[in-house]
Amino acid sequence: MFRAADLVCNCIPALKSSDTGLDALNWMEVFRISHLPIVDKGLYLGLISDLEIYDLNMANNPIIKSLVFPKLTKVFVDPSETDFYKVISDLNDNKLTIIPVVDKDYRYVGMITLQEVLKHLTQYPNESFILPLQEELVTCFKQYLTFFNDYIKISKGKSYRIELEEVHGGIKVKTNVNSRILFEEVKLLLGEFLNYLKTNISELKINVET
Repeated sequence: MFRAADLVCNCIPALKSSDTGLDALNWMEVFRISHLPIVDKGLYLGLISDLEIYDLNMANNPIIKSLVFPKLTKVFVDPSETDFYKVISDLNDNKLTIIPVVDKDYRYVGMITLQEVLKHLTQYPNESFILPLQEELVTCFKQYLTFFNDYIKISKGKSYRIELEEVHGGIKVKTNVNSRILFEEVKLLLGEFLNYLKTNISELKINVET
């Protein structure tokens, strides 16, 4: 299962309040990003962008003396966040190149870079796994699993496509997801769906070949 903490990168330093705008710009250039978090004594204060540094003409001044902290961008994700799409959405909606990972006490954990998100989105195409089932249950469950896509779309607002194949020992499930994180999410949602079947199986209709 995906957790935001799994994508944390600690190779890029966070800014200290004593750092200057020029320090920030240098780090941004080195790591090819446009945003950096500001951290003071381990606590997350907010994000600053290269455009803000230029607009405020603070290249040679300590950041702490040039910014009004209540106006800093405060977006972040919790390290226990399990919704990968929320991370993507927060990056996209705020036009960020990184997103800080911060715990419930506002302690800075690290950051997730846009590059890391994109890497995980393209690393593991067309994953598959075996769902172990007793032989007498394979045909029945294969037919019930055709409801999976509708269940996920209605209950989670997400769209996944799965292909099913009867194999020795169960059903082979192949997905159309393109990252390890999404693949693990499909497996988790499939387990949730099977639990749903146990209590709602009478409401579903299957086609029985004759």
